[in-house]
Amino acid sequence: MKRFVFSIGVACSLAVLAVTGVFAIGMSVPSAQIPGAPASVTADYTAVISEAMVFLSAQQLPDGSFDGDEFTTIKVVFATAAAGRSIASMTSISGHTPLDFLVTRAITYTHNGNPAGPLNAGRAGMVAAAAVAASADPRNFGGMDLVQALGGVYSPTTGAYGAGGTGNQWWAIVGLAAAQQPVPALATDYLISLQLPDGGWGWGTLSDADTTAAVIQALLASSNVTPTHPIIEEALTFLRNT
Repeated sequence: MKRFVFSIGVACSLAVLAVTGVFAIGMSVPSAQIPGAPASVTADYTAVISEAMVFLSAQQLPDGSFDGDEFTTIKVVFATAAAGRSIASMTSISGHTPLDFLVTRAITYTHNGNPAGPLNAGRAGMVAAAAVAASADPRNFGGMDLVQALGGVYSPTTGAYGAGGTGNQWWAIVGLAAAQQPVPALATDYLISLQLPDGGWGWGTLSDADTTAAVIQALLASSNVTPTHPIIEEALTFLRNT
């Protein structure tokens, strides 16, 4: 189930960027500009999406969350935005939305369960992107200025956010881009430096399609990398061969 939710979440994070106007699907980056991109899909999936949203609504807990955790709830926020629905359409039987749940958990979640601990840059970026997707303000969310928090853990020496690593970096970049904030070129250089020899990105020493797709989105959203950049072409080749 977690694998399924994560894959859907990666797809939806692209839609979040489209919602913010940072990276409009099929508009600012037409498929014709991306080497080897498939033709645009014109099928009408409205009915299927509606059924999926009904199913998701049935899984919502009274506190507004899904599975009772922030990670899955954030993915549902992305899915709701991707479906073109307002966050209010996901209101629980107790009158709570996923955003209500995330507001109460923002500080704890972005500090790995300890509000006095260090910021988890990846989680902060994820929450920032979810806030924007739900038409909330990432600079005033659950008692946090997520943009300022991310800036506070950025290293101008290495380009890394927080503890660094692929997940932290891509989500930090996505969160800042969704909030319409500039992303330092060094930040994208750092993420590019984590590319594995096969052209993809992953957890540890093995590339995977989910992580690679997410990194592509982050690099393009940063506005520091174009769709025809050799790094993007290498990553797309990895995805085609996966």
